[in-house]
Amino acid sequence: MSDQNKDKNTSRRGYAGISSEQRDEMRRAALIDSGIANFGTAGYSTTTIEVLCKAAKVSTRDFYRYFASMEDLLLAVYDQIIAMTMESVVAKVTLATDDPTESARVG
Repeated sequence: MSDQNKDKNTSRRGYAGISSEQRDEMRRAALIDSGIANFGTAGYSTTTIEVLCKAAKVSTRDFYRYFASMEDLLLAVYDQIIAMTMESVVAKVTLATDDPTESARVG
């Protein structure tokens, strides 16, 4: 098999119907979710990469594949929280009406 064909087959290869790109996205998201949970409960300074990986069900090798350091993960966690907050704010503003009672009910 030529190198060109190997590259084509590798890029399409999946596991359990999931492409490698989708698995990468899922693992990275799992690490971010683990960061949100662990930094929020145990704190950044006491959370280890091993704890994060165990909670995310990924290896430490995977961690370093997606993040250069714990600080990089912390920045990704921050970005995720900001995105979720913005989504929530936009949704609430979109639902707001001119009626103060209704606006208060919506939150």
